[in-house]
Amino acid sequence: MTAPSTHLWFKSSYSGGSGTECVECAQGEECLLVRDSKQDHGPVVTIGIPAWRSFTASLRQSLETVSGIRAALREGHGFPGDRESFEVDLQRASDASPKTDLDAVAAVIVDYRGRIRLGQDPRFGTAVQEGIDLTARLKQAAQAR
Repeated sequence: MTAPSTHLWFKSSYSGGSGTECVECAQGEECLLVRDSKQDHGPVVTIGIPAWRSFTASLRQSLETVSGIRAALREGHGFPGDRESFEVDLQRASDASPKTDLDAVAAVIVDYRGRIRLGQDPRFGTAVQEGIDLTARLKQAAQAR
């Protein structure tokens, strides 16, 4: 299939920063369209919505285990230093937990799963900046009173 020009294409948040590995996506009527951003009139991969949902669900499930978290951190997901911090936090939680109660270990997994997902969300940086700006405006308003 050739890339239709009527769709609104957006660059994937997973595209490489060098500009050589860029993927763009667009929402079709009953499918997701994927193409190489350097070939905007080139071939397009069409993925059905049920298949896409199944694929993304499998990605979410991969963050349910220690090995899944480790794999995501090895691939550079999360925030700077998370790969090393995860191992330290996991060991600390494991050492502090009795063998019959692994709640602390589960909490570390949940925490890093959230950090990885936040790091992958392209809106996260914008939301943080909006929060910082709002805090500054509130402080200025309080000082002006």
